[in-house]
Amino acid sequence: NKEVAAEAMRLLVHISQNCEDVFMSEDCEILYRFVYAVHRPLAAAAGEFLYKRLLNQQAAEEEMTYGKKRKFGQNARYFKMLLVFILENELHDHVTYLVDSLWNCASSLLKDWECMTALLLEDCRQEEEGLDDAHKSALIEVIIASMQ
Repeated sequence: NKEVAAEAMRLLVHISQNCEDVFMSEDCEILYRFVYAVHRPLAAAAGEFLYKRLLNQQAAEEEMTYGKKRKFGQNARYFKMLLVFILENELHDHVTYLVDSLWNCASSLLKDWECMTALLLEDCRQEEEGLDDAHKSALIEVIIASMQ
């Protein structure tokens, strides 16, 4: 049942927030793939899991390591991690599903046009933080999907 699956994913989000060490990375990798589910409530719950578990956790770790010196701040780190997720999962054709699944929990991030534009205009040869062509293509797909 689709509704049971969505409720189960919401429960996993709550468990993940309260007991960080319950899920191994292999478990999370399986759960992250549900952001591509056709059933929107399940995808949205999986998007929340992805956002809170992967994106927030890695951004916090990176901020502790590098501080807040980065040019475009926390949203740029979120976008870069999201682009890595997209490219590592090799499901580029389904970016629209991913953006839709993240919309409820990260809409302000997905509407940060200034940050996305700045990331596209960065030159990776001039700064080590710039995006390569594959990441830029994925970011353009995210921009298009978030406009729809």
